Amino acid sequence: MTQAPLTLLVVEDSPEDRELYRRCLKRDQNHTYTILEASLGQQGLEMWRQHQPDVILLDYRLPDLDGLDYLAQLTAESPQPCPVIVTTGQGDETIAVKAMRAGAQDYLIKGQITPEGLRLAIEGAISRVQLQVQLQQRIDRQRVVSEITGKVRQSLDLHEILQTTVDEVRQFLQADRVFVYRFQPDFSQPDFSGMIAVESVSEGFTAILDLHIEAGYFRVNSGEDCDQGRIQIIEDVYTAGLTDGHLEFLERFQIRASLVVPILQGEALWGLLVVNQCSGARQWQPLEIDLLKDLSTQVGIALRQAELYQQTQTELAQRKQIEAELRHSEERFRTSVENMLDCFGVYSAVRNDQGEIVDFRIEYINQAACDGNQMAKQDQVSRNLLEVLPGHLESGLFQEYCQVVETGEPLVKDSLIYEDVFGQQRLIRAFDIRAAKLGDGFVATWRDITARKQVEEALRHSEQLLRLALQGANAGSWDWEIPSGQIFWSPENYDLYGIEPKAAGPQYEDWSNALHPDDRNRANAAVQQVVEQRLPEFNTEFRIVHPQRGVRWLLGLGRLSFDNRGAPIRLSGINIDITAQKQAELTLALNEARLQGFVDANVVGILQGDIYGSIHRANDELLRIIGYSRDELNRGELRWTDMTPAEYLPLDQQAIAEARENGACTPYEKEYIRKDGSRIPVLLGYSLVGEAREETVAFVLDLCDRKRTEQRLRRSEDRLQMALTAAQLGTWDWRIQANHLIWDNRCRAIFGLTANAEVNIKVFFACLHPEDREPIDRAIQTALMPENDGHFDVEFRTVSRSDWPSRWVASKGQAYFSASGTPQRFIGTVRDITDQKQAEAEREKLLHREQVARASAERANRVKDEFLAVLSHELRSPLNPILGWTKMLQTRQLDKDKTQRALETIERNVKLQTQLIDDLLDVARILRGKLKLDVVATDLADVIKAAVDVVQTSAEAKSISLGFVFVENCQVRGDAGRLQQIIWNLLSNAIKFTPAGGQIEVRLQTANNQAQITVIDTGKGISSEFLPYIFESFRQEDVSITRQYGGLGLGLSIVKYLVDAHGGTISAASPGEGLGATFTICLPLLQASHTTTIANRSATSDLQGVKVLVVDDSPDTRELLQVVLGAYGAEVDTMPSAEAALAYLETASPDVLVCDIGMPDMDGYRLLQHIRASAAYQGKHFPAIALTAYAREEDRQRAFEHGFQKHMAKPIEPEALAIAVADLIKT
Repeated sequence: MTQAPLTLLVVEDSPEDRELYRRCLKRDQNHTYTILEASLGQQGLEMWRQHQPDVILLDYRLPDLDGLDYLAQLTAESPQPCPVIVTTGQGDETIAVKAMRAGAQDYLIKGQITPEGLRLAIEGAISRVQLQVQLQQRIDRQRVVSEITGKVRQSLDLHEILQTTVDEVRQFLQADRVFVYRFQPDFSQPDFSGMIAVESVSEGFTAILDLHIEAGYFRVNSGEDCDQGRIQIIEDVYTAGLTDGHLEFLERFQIRASLVVPILQGEALWGLLVVNQCSGARQWQPLEIDLLKDLSTQVGIALRQAELYQQTQTELAQRKQIEAELRHSEERFRTSVENMLDCFGVYSAVRNDQGEIVDFRIEYINQAACDGNQMAKQDQVSRNLLEVLPGHLESGLFQEYCQVVETGEPLVKDSLIYEDVFGQQRLIRAFDIRAAKLGDGFVATWRDITARKQVEEALRHSEQLLRLALQGANAGSWDWEIPSGQIFWSPENYDLYGIEPKAAGPQYEDWSNALHPDDRNRANAAVQQVVEQRLPEFNTEFRIVHPQRGVRWLLGLGRLSFDNRGAPIRLSGINIDITAQKQAELTLALNEARLQGFVDANVVGILQGDIYGSIHRANDELLRIIGYSRDELNRGELRWTDMTPAEYLPLDQQAIAEARENGACTPYEKEYIRKDGSRIPVLLGYSLVGEAREETVAFVLDLCDRKRTEQRLRRSEDRLQMALTAAQLGTWDWRIQANHLIWDNRCRAIFGLTANAEVNIKVFFACLHPEDREPIDRAIQTALMPENDGHFDVEFRTVSRSDWPSRWVASKGQAYFSASGTPQRFIGTVRDITDQKQAEAEREKLLHREQVARASAERANRVKDEFLAVLSHELRSPLNPILGWTKMLQTRQLDKDKTQRALETIERNVKLQTQLIDDLLDVARILRGKLKLDVVATDLADVIKAAVDVVQTSAEAKSISLGFVFVENCQVRGDAGRLQQIIWNLLSNAIKFTPAGGQIEVRLQTANNQAQITVIDTGKGISSEFLPYIFESFRQEDVSITRQYGGLGLGLSIVKYLVDAHGGTISAASPGEGLGATFTICLPLLQASHTTTIANRSATSDLQGVKVLVVDDSPDTRELLQVVLGAYGAEVDTMPSAEAALAYLETASPDVLVCDIGMPDMDGYRLLQHIRASAAYQGKHFPAIALTAYAREEDRQRAFEHGFQKHMAKPIEPEALAIAVADLIKT
């Protein structure tokens, strides 16, 4: 349901943000908005002055004013608070809180504003301001009532009391006129006549003081109601149904709205308290009516008080003596209380009409209480407790005081944590409190123990950090009281030694027995030396034998304490596990020994010097390279800058700058001038060491013998390792309830953050490696469960960035809980363990890489050897029957059947060898990226039919059933020849590996906008071990010399490449050996709008009457082509060279040219150029076919570039040549 319209002032300099607010507000179904917009702060203030909007949406950062300045000016000018919502950027929450303290009701974070969130913020801000105004009105009402009550109590002057009442009421209600009308006091039958007793009237309106109202007026209009104790309420005289006389009277005195409350003296009607609104109609609020009712009661009390005055005077004399004694007693009490160190106060209950305690009036507080509250006594006494210290209500202390008054039970409360505004500051303090009932109130004493609590908390925090630091550093603490011999160990120290804790504490012998036998005497002597010689500090390293962890190195650090006489009484300290450090030192020593061995081996020249030219140390190899002696080096006569030619000095300076930035330079080549004046080329590289990065360690390689030096360098690089970085700790502290996370600088550095970077729990998780975020979140949630003791011990990785690599971090922590089990605090440490993790992983990686490299090399050699053996076999095998049958045919002793069988055998083996060569060429093209596709719209059914026709004879020869099931109009974009090659290869393999009588089926179907070709056979199948490698080049399941099937293992790899090139996929499946195989190809279908009709070429062509010129330097080829083309009806002329062909063309006009490329004197390219350039053939269509043994893809492209229409590789299929000639004639 839509509520009343609201006026919203948006003070925002960003047009995008203002547009966002407008869109959000349009979606608010609860309100309609009038939106005012200002881009500057001063402009926004002016619009507020003009329009007085219902709510303000304020950007904190404006070009001319920030949010605090705007709020300050708004507060100074506005008598009533205005709802203000501050918008801030991400991360500006602290500024937003300041703004709320300055008067804003809420804040929103830009980037997180939603329509629902904005609506709730607006409604909440308006509601809070309304509640604030109502609360202030109630406070003011209570103040007015209190002041009138105080006046009634303090004064017997009735006129003064009445005048104060009307003045305060008019000011509080902002009314135009307030007066008290008193009836005549002597009427027996009241006619309600009387006069105005007191009046308070605003400037500009008529005063009616002392005005006498004629008899009957109030009786007719309001007297009856008032006589019965009822209140008369008139919100608008023109709609209240008044009599003409009454209305005329009210108009006379400019009265538009009126509120009349009876004043009773006892049970009798004494007069009326009247409030007039002259400037306009007014809707009287319940709070205003209640105020007048309360005040009329107080006036009645004042009347009663005046009546009792005489009685009081009589009793006054009797009380004076009592009061004198009371004053004396109070004085003594006040003197003692004022000098108390503890705070003291007396409070009386303030009750509502139902008798419930709603507050306590501060009757008295001593100076100690004033000092503690940071307020003067006069600012507290006689005021209400919740008004002065509202924190009593929030803390529940007010309710406990009420229980003391109502039940009489005293209150004893220790260590109360209390938050309130003391003076001008909001503070959190701790108190011990005692309270007891005193009349209708209580008396209380309290003591501020905040300082003591802070010291205790600081001590606990320090102890917690120490314990976590010891845990993080793998250390334990100990304390030895020398006179008594009593020893204390921390739990961490017990863990270091592997000793179970004892109730009586450890003995000195426990420590001594845990020492390594070789270190026991030395360590004991070190302890005794500190005690006997009264040395201030204990510092020694020793080994222990841990029951589970074996030999460990510990560092003992301690300090000796003395009594007043100087005698030693206590030796306290810590033990630190330095086993890793000792191992690192040993590793470093070994590395240094290896490095020194490398230097002494003189594999390369090594020098130590500085960036300014000095050479401090050098090995013999360097001295040999530069031609100087060691004596000259020791005398300090050698400087590398003096040995460097001038043209290389700028290069040296560039390398030095690089090394200063990165720690080392990129090796570079230069020359040195030897002692004999000759120059020697070297390869130079160096690192800079030390904090100043001025000292250098360099290697110098003699490039005169580069290969030998490179080999030595590679061997040496495997032995060079340097890694030691001492572990350092960072600390963190998460205040869970405030969601405040604190990191020290070392902690920030471990996560790759700057010292002033903002940190919070979101930043922490953002710094974690994505794979570690969920496990670490679970570990944190587990630690925050009280039943898990709050322990936290994890390892994780940080996220890598462009300026910071991923690091391994170990973290230990401890959570602390409230008495109810709520987690309050979570503190701990972090330590960089990247080097440790890398050291652990490096060995595994090195071993794995070596194994993989060895297996890969062995596999590559094996595949290569197998392929070469197969290639040799497959290329030689067809030559044997070709050569044998050729020899037999030359004898001319074969009959017709054997002759036909010989020719078929020769043809079959020639085709086989041609296919092997084509496969090798295709693989070569694929590897060089030279395989090209002529992509056109192609009907797959025609392609598959053509491939089936080619292999049909082979299938029939083995009695294999070859079936083809297809759908019509299944078109794709592709190279028809290559697609046919794919199907032919799969079918050839299926026929090869399917035994006689088997079945092969080809299916063409569509699914999900894909064409799916499936070739299924019942052949020998594929083993599960070989199936993953089925499409790899040179891979065959059987490569033994006894294998049953031939081939190079290239066909399926070529098929996969061609399928991929067409944007498709291919997969193979087999239930197992002897169970057949299934190959599935998926190609993207061509959309219907892009399909074209593709005409099938005839398997045979009629060349009747076509004139063909054949040019080839091979007589056998010329004869073969003449016979082949003549068989199809063509008229064929042959020429042995390009010159003969040019001479022939001067008199003849053939229709087609079939020309060899590789011919002596003039190749086919030049011949065609001469023909095209001749006058007889300029502009004339003269198709030409390049017939050549150059079968690479680049050869094919070159033929097209030189003007040939077709390119055919030798050997050729006769039918294919006839079809090619026929195609050219048709076009």
